[in-house]
Amino acid sequence: EKVVSKHRTTINLIFNYYCCRGTEVNFLYLNEWSAFVDELGIADNKSKFCKKSDMDRLFIAVDTKTEMVQKEMMKTEKERNPLGKRASPAQKGAEVGLVSGEADAGAGNRPSGRPGLARQTTMSSEAILKQMDKLVSSTLFEHDDLKKKCLHRVEFILALLNIAVNRYVLTRQMESVAEALKALLEQDLQPKLELQPRIFRRPDVFRKAHCYHPDADLALKSFEADLRLLFGAMDFKGRSLIEVNDWRGFCRGSDLFAPDCSERDVMLAFSWSRMAVADEQTERGHFKEICLPFEGFMEALCRLAALKMLPTEQEMKDAGYTDAGSFFFNMRKTDEEGYKRLLLERAPGWGAEPEQPMNVCITRLFEII
Repeated sequence: EKVVSKHRTTINLIFNYYCCRGTEVNFLYLNEWSAFVDELGIADNKSKFCKKSDMDRLFIAVDTKTEMVQKEMMKTEKERNPLGKRASPAQKGAEVGLVSGEADAGAGNRPSGRPGLARQTTMSSEAILKQMDKLVSSTLFEHDDLKKKCLHRVEFILALLNIAVNRYVLTRQMESVAEALKALLEQDLQPKLELQPRIFRRPDVFRKAHCYHPDADLALKSFEADLRLLFGAMDFKGRSLIEVNDWRGFCRGSDLFAPDCSERDVMLAFSWSRMAVADEQTERGHFKEICLPFEGFMEALCRLAALKMLPTEQEMKDAGYTDAGSFFFNMRKTDEEGYKRLLLERAPGWGAEPEQPMNVCITRLFEII
């Protein structure tokens, strides 16, 4: 638990990025899981327990196991609470044999004879699997939104734990599951993320440098009336939030998908602009986690403005235009191939610094929209 907490940013960056390779921001499907396994070097065909086929089976096993555990726990809760009163997390944790802090390294309230995952001890593979079962049960008691044939973030963490066990514990390189997970995150994954800093950059870096800035604020305010009309048209069930499919539809309808702005970029802009949520298990918390408020909508637009190829003032003047929308519309009409080539050659790409001041990028983007 302490290892997961310490490395939560790394875990979230990996999970969110590979979710965005698909069509949802909070579920990881098999294709995206395979991309994660291949691109970050998780699979090793020379390994006894971490071959590519092992990783495919692991995805299915975690997905199936969590579904079975959740159904069993819902059945038990219904039998014990016929009136529908939900048990507290502490009560449910006690029912599955895992009290608060039991999985923490060095936890002092661990019951006698019930070692936690982080305890330094020699364990058989059977003992490890039994403790993994406990961890699955204790982690899922508040998750009612898990879907089949894909991994939620909780399941992804459990999958990482399984990988750590396969790579380090079952091969007897380490005895502690906590140390194995730490090694997986710090030695195997983090160095690979550092090789791609533009992709795996923390969302706050761009947010603080470019979004919450007086000039960007003034540019956004100049379009506020139109922005609120657009946002209102996409409002998800009157919650003052927009969901990812409406965001993608807006980008497609605004002709933002182009050689300089892929579907993955649009998904990342949405995902990286979401708010942190204290409790994702409440109804409001769940929707805030998977949707954008008005401020998040503006931030996502800022992220798109930074990655798209946008003409300079001089380029528009030389071509005889006063706005980026007319510049691109006519260029595309008269020279489609030249238009595509220009976008590919000049696009900053995801994670790059904006080539023009942020307020200029915002203005140009809205001229296109």
